[in-house]
Amino acid sequence: MKLFHGTRANFTKFSVDYPGTGEGGRIHAIWFTDNFKGAKNHALLYARQPGPGRVYECELSDDALILKTDIPLYEQIAVYKAISTHLPVSISVQKYYDHLFGDYHRLSGKFNHHSNDEDLHNNILMSAGIDAIHDYEGSWTDPYLHGSTTVVLSLEKIKILEIHELFC
Repeated sequence: MKLFHGTRANFTKFSVDYPGTGEGGRIHAIWFTDNFKGAKNHALLYARQPGPGRVYECELSDDALILKTDIPLYEQIAVYKAISTHLPVSISVQKYYDHLFGDYHRLSGKFNHHSNDEDLHNNILMSAGIDAIHDYEGSWTDPYLHGSTTVVLSLEKIKILEIHELFC
């Protein structure tokens, strides 16, 4: 799967050590879009780092286990198997990604949905072997410029193919 990451930072390897330095996402994962134009828009208009814009053209490895939020979990056999095998029943019995953590929060007494919860969710999914979440923002994504958002949890599954320097 080809993915694009827009930023002003200059690096040769992705890291989750700098959450919130891009557009403001505070989870310990890397955000990608499925189109160059969306990544370019992000690099030039939203990235907070100094310097020229860059688009990192990347590839997600073929063996990455990708949870697709727009498809019911029971239709994603490998994902459903990983979730049902490794996660508590309160999480693993859900049919849809949007409901995946509802019972978990109800049973644990946590009801707020903050970035700390998102990190917790992503860590739980990573413990089940989920490497990436496709269409992470769902209907909140701007389809014209951004395309679908994929959040990559397992950085070893990302390969940088090319770095495009942007000149305005």
